[in-house]
Amino acid sequence: MPTKSILMPGIPCANRGYLESATAIYQVRGLISRNQANSIVMACGHDLPATVELSQRTPKGVVYIALDGKAHSEITTRAHIHRLYPGLV
Repeated sequence: MPTKSILMPGIPCANRGYLESATAIYQVRGLISRNQANSIVMACGHDLPATVELSQRTPKGVVYIALDGKAHSEITTRAHIHRLYPGLV
């Protein structure tokens, strides 16, 4: 299995619009799908403002989201959101 690499370094996102713009770059580059980009915004939207970091093993693979340096959720290849709770990680 390939190692995780940083897709988007931790950037402060004040609101959903800023996060949408940030993920659009990776969608255009073909690293995440449109549905994954939408799911990232949905998964993080209620927890903003925060520093958001995205990592990934392969292009258009599972996207791992960390908010403020802590694991938050995973977005599958089919853009399903899997929340990670602090007690389980």
